[in-house]
Amino acid sequence: MDFVAINFRLMAPRKMEDVATTPVGMDMTMDMTGSTMKMPMKMHKMWMWFHTHVEDTILFDFWTVNTAGEMVYSCFILLFLAIGLEALKWARWRAEQHWDGKLPETYIGRLFHHAHLVQVLLFFIQITLGYLLMLAFMTFSIWVGLAIAIGSGIGFYFFGSRPVLPNRSRPGEECCG
Repeated sequence: MDFVAINFRLMAPRKMEDVATTPVGMDMTMDMTGSTMKMPMKMHKMWMWFHTHVEDTILFDFWTVNTAGEMVYSCFILLFLAIGLEALKWARWRAEQHWDGKLPETYIGRLFHHAHLVQVLLFFIQITLGYLLMLAFMTFSIWVGLAIAIGSGIGFYFFGSRPVLPNRSRPGEECCG
């Protein structure tokens, strides 16, 4: 038996649970025989397929779900965050409609106007929240994914409908012609 075959056999997972808890089926045990240094390793499950297990970590090390009640609570938090994301998109749209035509004419004037700075802050929060929800969805938990999708749907139901405004041309400009 050659060296590659021995290493492959040592690294091969022994149970299906080993595949779910270790990347690419690698054996993560450390033998430090003769060493006085102890290295505790806190391992979280990292699923690579959609699952219905409640044992999961959502976004951060401290947000670990171990029971069905914690999963329900986490799903409600994510549902409301998804609704909040749609509300934030609506708030940005309303602010843009409110300040339309009231901004200075020059680029530098618009760049440092308080309305633009508020829009930049709202956009930063929107992008950050959107990516955090995307990463939460990528835990591959069916429950987390459903909570985010349902929250997004509810949020769009309440905040996604925007009336079509007539084309506003500036004074002195001709429309449609």
